[in-house]
Amino acid sequence: MKIFKLTLITFFLFTLLCHGNSVTENNGTVRVGVTDCDYSSLRSALENTSENVSCIMLEEGAFIESGLVVDRDLIIIGEGRNKTFIRGDAESGKAGDRVFTIAEGAEVRLIALTIENGVAHGDLRRGGGILNLGTLRMEDCLVRNNAAVYGAGLDNRGRAIISDSAFTGNFTIPMNMAERTSGSGCLGSGGAIKNEPGGILHMIDCLIEENSAMVRGGALFVSCESRAVLNTCTIKNNKADRGGGAVYIRGDLTLINNHITKNTTRIGAGGVHVTGFLNFSKNVIRENSLSDLTVESSILLDGSDRIGIDKKNRIEIRNVMD
Repeated sequence: MKIFKLTLITFFLFTLLCHGNSVTENNGTVRVGVTDCDYSSLRSALENTSENVSCIMLEEGAFIESGLVVDRDLIIIGEGRNKTFIRGDAESGKAGDRVFTIAEGAEVRLIALTIENGVAHGDLRRGGGILNLGTLRMEDCLVRNNAAVYGAGLDNRGRAIISDSAFTGNFTIPMNMAERTSGSGCLGSGGAIKNEPGGILHMIDCLIEENSAMVRGGALFVSCESRAVLNTCTIKNNKADRGGGAVYIRGDLTLINNHITKNTTRIGAGGVHVTGFLNFSKNVIRENSLSDLTVESSILLDGSDRIGIDKKNRIEIRNVMD
């Protein structure tokens, strides 16, 4: 499986697109960095350029910025996930806001960068790294050490297509009294990602590792009336308190050729907990705590072959329809 691999074709395509022969707004591209660049911060580039700019090229280095709103079609490309960092704060858990909000109607592409140390604030503390309300495409990115009440790495309410990327070390945080009283939105769920009602999520060749949720879905929570597809991903060493140490499903999830291992929970399935609809094929789901797969109703499965290739998969069927 390809993890963290941006193909040379994609890299050179976007390098040519973003560089051109000169770096000017009229050429559709600006550079952000500390030396010989158009802007010294991503915020300045976002707030002071027109719609003529379709690409922002980030130089190598760390940009300490949060509360960034992208409200137009845009490509933001770094020099590599190990070279270009957008940090909500220098330290995890201390940022004044999430890193990115992708506005409704915007189509945004994030390539070859790390998004880290964001913290969601406000009335709805969702999406510590990214809140997506539009169309988001991510390639060769790392989303890590972000915090929110739910969807700590990414809270997806639009359409997200993610490839060759990783979500690591993201975590949900305690609810305040107002959030506990409202009881809306499955608070505390989705350590790495929460796919909200109406959201569409497609992930391929991704790693989701060592994320945690105080309630459900240590790696991923798929909400009612949302759809997600995971293809050739590795989901390991995530944890949740009340089910779905790896994945908790209330909506519609398709799993194809994934490895889901060594995830933990205190209640339910350490692997995949299904209360919605699961379509599966050629997955390895094993070595998770309590059970690898818990299904709340026997009519909600549609799969080919076995759930995994390991004959020791522990499967629990809770037929609540009886």
